[in-house]
Amino acid sequence: MDTNKPHDAFRNTTATDIRVAPAGRNLKPFIVAVAAVAVLALLASLIWPMLRAGSGIKASELRFGKAESGFFSADASGYATVVAARAPTLYAAAAGSVRYHVEAGQAVQKDQLLASIDSPALQASLLQEQSALDAARAEADRQGVANQRAILEKQRALDDARIAQTAAKRERTRADRAFELKAISEVDFLRAQDALAAADIQVAHGEKDVLLERSALALELRQRQSLVAQQNARVQALQVQAHALQMRAPFAGLVGALAASERAQLAQDAPVLALVDLGALELSLSLSEIYGAQLKAGLGAAVDYEGNTLRGEVRSVAAEVSGGQIALRIRLQDPLPAGLKQNQKLLARVEFERREQALSIARGAYLDELAGRAIWVRVGDRIERRSLEIGAIGAERVEVLRGLQAGDSVVLSSVKAEPNQTEIVLF
Repeated sequence: MDTNKPHDAFRNTTATDIRVAPAGRNLKPFIVAVAAVAVLALLASLIWPMLRAGSGIKASELRFGKAESGFFSADASGYATVVAARAPTLYAAAAGSVRYHVEAGQAVQKDQLLASIDSPALQASLLQEQSALDAARAEADRQGVANQRAILEKQRALDDARIAQTAAKRERTRADRAFELKAISEVDFLRAQDALAAADIQVAHGEKDVLLERSALALELRQRQSLVAQQNARVQALQVQAHALQMRAPFAGLVGALAASERAQLAQDAPVLALVDLGALELSLSLSEIYGAQLKAGLGAAVDYEGNTLRGEVRSVAAEVSGGQIALRIRLQDPLPAGLKQNQKLLARVEFERREQALSIARGAYLDELAGRAIWVRVGDRIERRSLEIGAIGAERVEVLRGLQAGDSVVLSSVKAEPNQTEIVLF
């Protein structure tokens, strides 16, 4: 048995040895781990605000403005159209054929004949009513003559009664003397008294009869005269209507559009032509409905015309909104420029208020998107949504009553955000 074999089995440990890196290289995994942690922390610092704010927006895509304190003028401007303050349409007073004496666009003077209408029906009606008026007047005159005759008859009867009364008085006087002398009987004396009393009664009744007859006849005459007056009113109305068939210019101006062709048959109250008063021009302006609470008649206005500013005043404001716009009329207070033309476009400005000291911001999308009740404010690397209360709205700036302080940076451009979102990160 070979005694050396056990020793050969444990000759060395190379089979179990493991190669170990030198001590100078074992920092690399640690550095990699630290770098990974730092990158994760950086990513977390960037992503977490975005997750918290919901989304992110590039700051370069937004337009910002500052809340400033100082002089503030609330006004609104737009292009106004020069229109005629008076541009009436003339209508046919009766049915008939029209004949024009002017052309569209022709300048005319006051009382100049513009058009005439031939209306046979109106002329016939006027003649009939005139004849009826003549008959009514003749009837009234006849009634007056009849009244005089009737009064005369009543007066004659009264005069006869008075003559009989006078005779009865004389007879009574003789009877009194004769009775004193016992020349007549008591019966004859009493008969004379009765005759006088009867004569007095006859006269009294005659006087009353005359008065009543006068009143009755006067009433009848007034009725006839009233019929005359009514008929005369009809005739005068037709005469006015017939006179209106000769259509004359109520003022100096310019003939507008002719509503019909020459010799055309028109119905009553049909339009004939339009007349424009060039001496009474004003401006028609439409402003956004957001100014509705501020617009009212009497506000001052300024109109730019060839480098000059014309003073004006808001004459009227429409009572309703049409297409998001409110129409108003501006009356110029300064003399009208000689070259001002109808339908000319001029820049007009309506001034609502002036304040020497007020907090204001520039107009922006917040007026439409947030209805002026909220606004996005920049705070560091994000924007926050804040409640806002605004006052007067001007053409360029908006008065701020609550929600901002001087120096705050606000977003003026459109911001796409969720309804419940209150913060957005900027990057």
